[in-house]
Amino acid sequence: MKRLPNKNILKEMLRYAFFGGVTTILNLLMYYFMVELDMNYLIANVLSFVIAVIISYYFNKKWVFIEKRSRDRKSEFIRYVLVRAFSIVLDSLLLYIAVSCLRQDKMLSKVFISGGIILATYMLNKIYVFEKGKRNEEIH
Repeated sequence: MKRLPNKNILKEMLRYAFFGGVTTILNLLMYYFMVELDMNYLIANVLSFVIAVIISYYFNKKWVFIEKRSRDRKSEFIRYVLVRAFSIVLDSLLLYIAVSCLRQDKMLSKVFISGGIILATYMLNKIYVFEKGKRNEEIH
């Protein structure tokens, strides 16, 4: 018989999905308006992504990967930025391929790519950035 996932993990995933959805909508809206103002789509992508990352860090720290213990916030933020730097490079590369090489719609491409980026960053944040206790014990 298969074991069901831990209730806390399901709650965490739902919170991540909710706040990730809010952040993604903000990202997409900012991207849309920047492109509509004739900004280059890749520059609009990076700018909207940077703003969304700042908002996302706050959401993830405050409401998703909740932790009671004190941690090295600087190290955590650096890891978060590294994960997001990886994701913006991947996001922009996939967007470039979709729009410039495959001649797909800018907005539709952005929406589909964002879905995959959300899943990848959840796993990286869970394992690498906000892992509870484990990294804190390694540091001390």
